Amino acid sequence: MATCSNEPRPTCLIENQNYGTLDGLLKYVAEPVVRKRFDKEFDPTALQKTLNREALKLKKLVNKNKGNIISTTSCCFVILDQKPVCSSDFDLTLMVLLIRNFTPIQISDILPVPIDISTGADISRLKYYRNELAHCNGKISDIEFEQQWVEIYQAIVRLGGQNYKEICAQLRVTSLAGGKGYGMKNIHKEIIDDWKEIETKIVETNAIKELTKVTKKSSFIAVIGPSGCGKSTATHHVALLLHRNEGYHIIPSNFPTDITHYYNESEKQVFVFDDVCGKYSLDYDLLKQWKKLSTELDKIKQCDNVIILVSSRSDIFYQLKDGQFLFTTQFNVLSNDYRLCDNERFLIAKTHIGTRKAEILRKANFFNRYDFFPLLCQIFATEKKETLRIFLTASESY
Repeated sequence: MATCSNEPRPTCLIENQNYGTLDGLLKYVAEPVVRKRFDKEFDPTALQKTLNREALKLKKLVNKNKGNIISTTSCCFVILDQKPVCSSDFDLTLMVLLIRNFTPIQISDILPVPIDISTGADISRLKYYRNELAHCNGKISDIEFEQQWVEIYQAIVRLGGQNYKEICAQLRVTSLAGGKGYGMKNIHKEIIDDWKEIETKIVETNAIKELTKVTKKSSFIAVIGPSGCGKSTATHHVALLLHRNEGYHIIPSNFPTDITHYYNESEKQVFVFDDVCGKYSLDYDLLKQWKKLSTELDKIKQCDNVIILVSSRSDIFYQLKDGQFLFTTQFNVLSNDYRLCDNERFLIAKTHIGTRKAEILRKANFFNRYDFFPLLCQIFATEKKETLRIFLTASESY
């Protein structure tokens, strides 16, 4: 575990740092996770109308909770503001208040029992520890920190998905490194090492070759396609090629602010984003962050030594509408120019499952049935006990 120094730190500094780390976890990770759930419960395009319909109930909630932690100012803002509101305008406390009172999700004021891992229980945990943090005078002991970190972290991963493991780890290591980002270098190295391991089975398709050429002409490229078609694998591989052949420094990224945070005009950099605006649905909070940074991004895009590679599912990308202007170039891996040909599909299958089984798939006219064929090959390669027949029939459920 990274630390600022080998010298022992005063207990008060440790406790202050513990507080700051948990505060960052709740504000910068837990809050966006709850916001995603909030957007599922409240249609973002009709949020203001929904709240206006419930104005009377909201006013009663304001009166009921005066003097408590719930922000009555925020609640009044929701009711009275005539402009369309967005969930990104709401803090964690307000979102939990609305979820609790206007959805079937059960939210509790007390800490749920460990065996309860329902959505309501996990949101309740985040609410509980947010309130606890507000009353701890800016100091948290190591024992309290470890216990709270585990519970908050587990709730975040259950609510947001496995990718939040990495995000939480980044935040913790960075905080323990004194906020200077030293720990992030190790995190980035681990991610890139994973890409290199996967790269050993890469088939350099026409799409990958053309994407490499596009990086010579464009600095901000959105690689789009359906889930499992190989778009993320392509962006990772091209980033590795830029690193090896042209000396680019790779920066795996999760949030738009990573660009302004790590941008260094004195070195070549390639920023790589997977699922740039949401994995399963459009993340309105992320989209708003991209739009906020549009001015800074326009300046960075003019630099010859910076490339930004992002991947996105087609259905999500096309929902961006006015947000598509952010991306200089759109590279659709399923376009007629770039989609996989039969020979490329055979080579992908051969690499993952061997020549004999690849030939069976070719004779069964299986290659062109699914756009997510590369993903199917990867899955089958990891299922050592599965037969080819099970592989063929299981794919029908995708």
